[in-house]
Amino acid sequence: MGFLDWFRRDDAFVRVPDGFLVKTWPGELDAPSFTYLDGGVLLASTGPGGDMNVEVLRALFDAVEKALLRPHAPVRLAAKRGPLSSMLRTEEPELALIDSVVAWTLQDGILDGWSETTLLLQELLRRFHRVGSERRSVERTVQVILVRKSFLDDASWMLRLIRGLRIDVRELVPDGTAVVEVQRPDGAIVSALAGAPALEEVVGFEPSLRNEKRDLAEARGDRAALERLDEEERRELERIIRSRPLKRPRPLVHALLLRSLIVQSAGGDVGSREKLHRYLLERTTPLLIPTLRMSGGLAQSALEAVGGERAIAAFPDVLSARQLAPSEGEGQLAMMPPIEVLDIARGANLVLVLKVPGKDGPVSAIVRPAEIDAHASGQGRPN
Repeated sequence: MGFLDWFRRDDAFVRVPDGFLVKTWPGELDAPSFTYLDGGVLLASTGPGGDMNVEVLRALFDAVEKALLRPHAPVRLAAKRGPLSSMLRTEEPELALIDSVVAWTLQDGILDGWSETTLLLQELLRRFHRVGSERRSVERTVQVILVRKSFLDDASWMLRLIRGLRIDVRELVPDGTAVVEVQRPDGAIVSALAGAPALEEVVGFEPSLRNEKRDLAEARGDRAALERLDEEERRELERIIRSRPLKRPRPLVHALLLRSLIVQSAGGDVGSREKLHRYLLERTTPLLIPTLRMSGGLAQSALEAVGGERAIAAFPDVLSARQLAPSEGEGQLAMMPPIEVLDIARGANLVLVLKVPGKDGPVSAIVRPAEIDAHASGQGRPN
């Protein structure tokens, strides 16, 4: 039973005594962000997964590392999980005084893209290790990762690798709260992390030990040892990547890059239009297509008239579909990779119209299969 599981079930029976103040901090946000909470915990949220996961997490790592360098008070962390009432007694609860604590909230899909190459996976592990090991005090920075149950199931193999860096991985409580803070009558703030540990370390691979050996080799300037350690790790990660369960590509919640390309292409930017064509050729992430009905188990697309042409309408991500076609419901949206949609459009003499929300209403970019074919031929790709 996690700390907040108890609190959320029984909060109607918990009276906050005079002089105490309770605050709860959500972990899941609409965009990447980080902030120092009142009690000193650094809460870092990735925002929803999208098509710029690598760039987003790199920027968040940079921001967190810089923030940890700034002077800050140590965290008075509740040492044991328990009901909220245990933190509201006159006597102070059992505490651990920790110099730095980072609570990461990784939202669904945010690790997609990081496992495409061993170099990227190495970088991801190295960045988490660096946050924990850079010496700002005599002790390591404590890191905790909070994720939804769906993400635990979907990305468990990657989360186990991160767990191997001695980073606690916990399941977010249903309401998404990440941290609870109790300000006591004397002004002291006691922090508690939500959720219960959810994963054991990966068997047969020790990212923490490997990174510590690398740190020692780097400190003594042993380049040969660094190259050997990196190569050994890459071989092991390649084995793990090859053995991972295959999963079907899923729609993105928020496709930052594709949305930007659609808006700029709609505005007439030629360079963005070429990038949009390349994106549709290279990416396998499904587009979302409103459907009229199911026939023989197949979804029938709702065609639109666009400038005298018949078009298949599609959304780049879940948020666009929810905003522009709320009546459809996600169950009425067909999911299909861009290349397959373009193949259907080509065969039926249709165009593809991509729709996203804009400041002044929907924004649409028309994509013609002939343009994609010309771009593919210029790139040396088969049609």
